[in-house]
Amino acid sequence: MSIALKELIYSVGQQEYVENFDHGIAFFQTITLEDFSGSAKEIADNIRNLVCESDGYYYIFNCDYQSKKKEPISSFWYKCSQNSDLTKRARKIENLSKQRDKLPITRYDCNGILKIAIDINSKTADIQLYHDLIHDRPERISVNQEIRNFIGDRLHQTPAEIFSQLEINNPNLTQKQCHYWWTILIKKQYQKDLDQLKSSLLLLEESNKEIIMQNIVGNVKYLAFIMPFFNKLIHNQEILIDATYKTNALNFELYAVIGQIDGARFAAAYLFLDNAKKDEGVRTEILTAFLTNLKKLDKDWSQINAAKIVWSNCKIQLCLWHAKKSIKKKLADNSEPKYNAYNPIEANSQFSFIDILWCPIIPPNLPFIFCPKTLQVKILELFTKHFHLHPLIPIGSGEFLSSEDIWKLLTEEMYNFCYENDLKYVWAYMWCNWYKFNLWVLWARAADPEKICIFKTTMLVESHWKVIKRNYLPRFLDRV
Repeated sequence: MSIALKELIYSVGQQEYVENFDHGIAFFQTITLEDFSGSAKEIADNIRNLVCESDGYYYIFNCDYQSKKKEPISSFWYKCSQNSDLTKRARKIENLSKQRDKLPITRYDCNGILKIAIDINSKTADIQLYHDLIHDRPERISVNQEIRNFIGDRLHQTPAEIFSQLEINNPNLTQKQCHYWWTILIKKQYQKDLDQLKSSLLLLEESNKEIIMQNIVGNVKYLAFIMPFFNKLIHNQEILIDATYKTNALNFELYAVIGQIDGARFAAAYLFLDNAKKDEGVRTEILTAFLTNLKKLDKDWSQINAAKIVWSNCKIQLCLWHAKKSIKKKLADNSEPKYNAYNPIEANSQFSFIDILWCPIIPPNLPFIFCPKTLQVKILELFTKHFHLHPLIPIGSGEFLSSEDIWKLLTEEMYNFCYENDLKYVWAYMWCNWYKFNLWVLWARAADPEKICIFKTTMLVESHWKVIKRNYLPRFLDRV
């Protein structure tokens, strides 16, 4: 149980330290006392020691309570040793030869408290741990310069990897100590300023990276820079762009422009953007200034609009995977529609085969099913087929069709399928969101009659995010 408790507290501490170090920790767990012996106070102290070893903080005994209603239950309270409530006034002694001045411990208004309630009868203990502020851990025992140098020479490794090399010859060294000194030493290497955005800017300048735009003091902050491969990718005909989130402590959006050389992906440029209000206009404006050559998107209108502004003649190619995901989600949604954007007269003006009397009604008849499960797969298959049609590729009869003919063919095919299966609501959705001409040109390969886009999805970028988030993010999230 003691090992399991240590692992549990350590995992919670790690998660908070990586993902939520600007906030607090609230932890509650009930454990059995099979592995503990002694009085209630001795058991509580042993549990406290386990928590200290796993959590990285010291907890000092503060007070105890005996339950008046339930005699066997004893509660013990411990406070974080760095809690500002424990600050004592410094005292001077008369014999100056014995005076030993030392730096005071750094204290915080963390309200760190550990509560342990021991129930001897049921042989259980309730553990409550609260920390309003995650602050620097105290140094447990002194670490000699040799160990520090050992850690400093291996900053490219994780603390766990370094600790596994040190623990054999240093049995008194703790994993938390190793993590602490790794953090201190790596911060000296990467952290150039307490302001994380300014620190990143200074680090990029120090590394001779070309910064193409930046605003680190305005209401909407951003920082964009290009990578060494930019000059090799600048003549590529197709480039992908995608955004990801939760890659930095400031919660900035991160955009990447990715190109391909001999089948391998390379980053051309990055943009960090603070858009907490999710303002599409602001996002589009900044992306418009950032983009340099773009041909590939998922269905993000701010990216699409920015690309249209910068490259009026470019072919916008939506990601097939994201498109199918969006359609699949809608087909499975049986919530009652509140309004109807479908205009059958307008649709009929485009194609005469569309019946103006066949259209969805609001509110729908109950029970409402947007699309039966048995037909959802067929619709996705049809959409995928329509995605791949192209004037340079003959259809089954061997005939080559123009872009406009392909648009008419696939629209009629989707309409007929919906009509034959009485899928009024599905057809209205597909037309309004995918098959209108101004929307069709965003995802269909046939929209560009002279070229076939190499990329079908943004998976090349997704794999790039995977490398960043799994290989690098856990090591450097709070460093720069």
